[in-house]
Amino acid sequence: MASKDKASLGDGPWSPWKDADHTVKGICYSLKAVAEEKLGQTFSVFEALAYQSQRSAGNHYRIKVYGGVDFYVQLKVFQETNCTFPSLMDATVGEMPKFTCV
Repeated sequence: MASKDKASLGDGPWSPWKDADHTVKGICYSLKAVAEEKLGQTFSVFEALAYQSQRSAGNHYRIKVYGGVDFYVQLKVFQETNCTFPSLMDATVGEMPKFTCV
C-alpha cells in the first residue's frame, strides 16, 4: 500500500513533475509580487520551470521557479474552480544544485 503524501493539500494524488506550461507561467507571473513580499526579497528573474498539480475543490500547484543563479523558489498555490485569481499558500527558497565540469 502506497503511503499518502504528507505534504498533500487535497485528496487526490499529485501529478508527476511537468515542464511549466503557459497557464502555470501566468500563475507564477501573477504571484511574483506576493511571493517577494512573503519572502522579504525581490527577484530580477522569476521564471516557472516545472510544476505538479492536484485536483481537489479546485487546483493545487507546486511550482519550481528559477529565482537566480544560486537559488530557486517553490510556490504552493491554490486556485478555486471558476476563480480567475490564484492564491499563494506558501513560498520557500532553496539552493540550486551545484554542478562541476570535469
